[in-house]
Parts: sequence; C-alpha cells; structure tokens
Amino acid sequence: MSKPGDFNDLPPEGARKALAGARHFHPDIEDGGRDNGAPHQPCDGVDRPWTDPLDIIGAPEVVGYPTLGADCLPEPLWRYVQSEAQRLNVDSCPLTAHVLAACATVIHGSWRIKPKRHDFWTEPANLWVCVVKDVGTRGTEMIRSAFWPVREADRNHYSDWKREHDAWSQRQAQKAKSEAGEETDPEPVCRRLISNDATVEAASEILKAADEYAKLTLECDELIVFLGSFNRYSANGSSARADWLQAYDGGPHHIDRVRRGHVYVPNWAVTVAGNIQIRRLQGLGKDLIADGLFQRFMTVHTRPPKLGVDDDQPLNPTAREDYGNLLATMATLRLPDRSLADRVAPAWVDEDGHAERRRFMRHLERLQADPTLPTIIRETAPKWSGLLARLSLVFHLVDLAETIRMGGEPATAELLRVPGSVVAMAATFLRRIVLPNLFRLGFETMPEEGQPAAHARWLAGYILAHGLERITARDIGRVYRDLRGKRAEAELAMSVLEDAGWAQRSEVGRADSASWAINPGVHTKFSAAAAIERDRRETVRELIRQKVDM
Repeated sequence: MSKPGDFNDLPPEGARKALAGARHFHPDIEDGGRDNGAPHQPCDGVDRPWTDPLDIIGAPEVVGYPTLGADCLPEPLWRYVQSEAQRLNVDSCPLTAHVLAACATVIHGSWRIKPKRHDFWTEPANLWVCVVKDVGTRGTEMIRSAFWPVREADRNHYSDWKREHDAWSQRQAQKAKSEAGEETDPEPVCRRLISNDATVEAASEILKAADEYAKLTLECDELIVFLGSFNRYSANGSSARADWLQAYDGGPHHIDRVRRGHVYVPNWAVTVAGNIQIRRLQGLGKDLIADGLFQRFMTVHTRPPKLGVDDDQPLNPTAREDYGNLLATMATLRLPDRSLADRVAPAWVDEDGHAERRRFMRHLERLQADPTLPTIIRETAPKWSGLLARLSLVFHLVDLAETIRMGGEPATAELLRVPGSVVAMAATFLRRIVLPNLFRLGFETMPEEGQPAAHARWLAGYILAHGLERITARDIGRVYRDLRGKRAEAELAMSVLEDAGWAQRSEVGRADSASWAINPGVHTKFSAAAAIERDRRETVRELIRQKVDM
C-alpha cells in the first residue's frame, strides 16, 4: 500500500512524475523494496521486474494532459471550475489556476502561514500564475470567469471613492480648515484590487497610500505586458525586476529614485495572473529565467478545446452565485490574535501537515539535484516549498469561508490551524497538475538544446510511434540525426529511459552496439493518450475536408 502523498497514489497522468528523468532513480528502492506487483520478465538473460513506466516527457501527444480531480481542490472551487469548464469548453486546469489567483487577490494581506515549527519564516497568500495558451483556447474567457467577482468589487470600490472624492472636492472648494490652519479633511484614497498594466512606479503609487495589509493584483489578459515590460520604460530593466521580485513576498518596501525621491510602501505585495501565447513566451528567451523571477510562476498549459461542441452553453446561476459569495466571504476573514509585538500571528501547520510537507520536500530535492533535467525545472523546484505553503493557506481559507457561508462558526483555534488534509490537497495539486506542466515547460515549450532528457523525450516518442520491443545504439544513430555518431550521448539519453522504467540494457548483441529491451508496459500505458490525440487530429482533418457554405 502506498503512503499518503506518495506518487503511487496518483493516476497515470501525474504518477511520480517529479522523479522523471532522475539519473539514479529506481522505483523499487525508493518505495521500500516493493515490486508493485510488476511481472518478472526476462530481459536478454537478465531476470529483473519491469517497473511501472513513468511519464518522463511531458508531451501531451504521448502521455496526455493532466486531469483535475476532486481531491486536488476544495469542494466549492471544484464545483465552480467543473461548471465553468463545461460551459466554456475549456480545460479545467488553467481555469483553476486563474480561480486560485482570484482567491489570492481577495484574501486580506494580514494572512500569512508558518510552514515550519522551528523557523520564523512565513509566506503570504500571493500567487503568480502564468497560463501558456495557443490561439483559440479562450484564455480571455477563463480570466473573465475567474475574476468577475474581483472586477465587480473593484468597480464598487471605485464608485464609493468617486462619491467620497466628489464630496471632498466640494468641501475643499469651501476651504473648510481648522483654526490652526491644518488640514483636517484628508483626501479620500481609492482602494484598488486590480490593475491591468502597471510599472513599478505606478504600482508603488497605488500601494503607498494604503495600509500595511493592502496588496494589488496585476490581471493581464496578455502576460507579455508584464514579462516584457522591464525594458519598456527604462534603459535598465534590472532594477524593476528586482522590485517585482520583492513584491512576490510582500512586506514594507523602500523605493528611491532621483526624480521621485523616497517612496515608502507599507506592504509591497503583488499577485500576478495572466495568459501568454507560446510563441511570445519562447521569444523572451533565456533572459526570462536569469534571476529566478519566472521560476516563481505557477505555469499551466492549455489543452486544445474539444471540436464540434456548442460554444453557447447556458450559465449555471447557482454555481456563479456561490462562487461570488465565497470570494466575498473570504475577503472578510481576519486573523483573530495578535502577538506580544502587536503583530498579527500567522496560521500554523499541524503535525499531519508537517509530515505531508516532509514527503513533498523529498521529491523537490530529487528534482533540484537531478542533472539530467532542464535548468528551469531544477531551479523552479526549490521555490515550491513556499508555493506549497501559499496554496495550503489559500485552500484553508476557502474551507473556512465555505463553512461560514453555510452558517457555521469556526472556533478561534481552527482559524489558525492548517490541517494535514489541506496540505496534502495542495501537494496533490502541485504534483498532479502543476508538475506535469512544469515538465512540459522545460522539455517542450522552452527546451534546452543538448539535454539528455530532451533526447530521451524524442526517443520515447519514437519508441511508442513504432511499437518497438528493442532498440540499439546503431538504430538510434540511423533514425535520430542529433545523436548520429554520438554514442556516449545516446547512451546517456537511454539511461534516462532506463531510470524511468522504459527500457533495460542488455549485454547481448554486438560488442560495439549497446542494446535495450523496451518495457511492453509503455505501449499499453500511453496508448490511450496517443489514440485520443490521433482522434483529435482526425477530427481536424475532417473539419478541413468539409465544404464551407457561406
């Protein structure tokens, strides 16, 4: 039986994918010596069990897209995402990413979580979300569906401010001042929740007049507005990048400029959510990951929409109303206690939550240490210790808000305690949904040339496409030009497939040509996804063949 949080308790789409490509990984050793019931099959005289082949390549046409399950999200979010994904005919995974960013937007800035027992480290509920989309995958509709309650609240804040400011202006016209000559009627400040395009200077102006727990969300239909903005208004974009990096963590921030002088922001905290087309993301190049800024994003790709589906489905008013009320309730939640220093105390994780976190950290360490993985994967993995904490806090507050919305009254102690079940759900969401997308980002969207895992990805697709039972180094050189005459690199690429349970090396055969037997399980495990992709392509061809009558 698998342990809670182990990759073996996941469906095939995400099972143990974090260990994919690990150079020295062997599932039986990692899982305490189990053979997982795999049949022992002779491999050219070497009697070893075939292990369950891992999804090592993040290629949707080979292994399919990750599938959102009810155990990945709090129940009220799950209901809304399923309803809206069906209505819009969109993938529920990127829609979920935007919904989580909307939840993070409304959470009061005082909320933080303390993931460790013996550390002062805390994390806020800020999330950075990047949905990588193809043209026609309805990224705009997904953002609109996720953020409509936030946009509505922002409009209400502006209307209130406009009314107050008009009244203030009339009073100023009458020059109503105190006898001491000091202003007793300060100008009203407009509370802002979102901006669609802001520089560091503009965002700091919005937040400097706010209180110590205010924060801002950059909601970008095209995320290139944010990612491509660092050199747009300044010859030196590095300072802007550094300021945005600080905004990920929140807290007091001092900005000093020659012309503006000193600007003090009580809480420099920003959530970012947006879409970006694959070509635009690829065009940003290696500079995008140079300083760790993009590694802080939770990146999710869209899958192609189902063809031939009516795109005018009716709204589900109940699901929409429940979602709006949920976010409104979340916005009212406040931490109940203050510490001796008169600071708001953070939420904390219980013992079960610490155990879940330890299990998750073990997999992150494997990703970080594996030299065969692309740089962006190895550098993103360490950031997920904080991302796990942030998602756990968001999920916890969703549960609290739903309890209150349904008429319950959580005890004071329950407001601050984040249970292990919530941490486990956040870890499941990261493993099953975000991790396959990170692999796709590293192997397909932003690949590194010459990486062993990139070669392994090509070879895995070739093996599946041709139904191979065996492959040799000579075969690889004949069919794959990038490895022709490069036996050492070919063997390194095949070693990735060995570690992932796709192949076993044999000493039988020519002395000058290494040989590998192929796990027959790969042809059954990944056949369904390949068939789905073939059916989709056939549907496209059929649509093209149809006569267009105007």
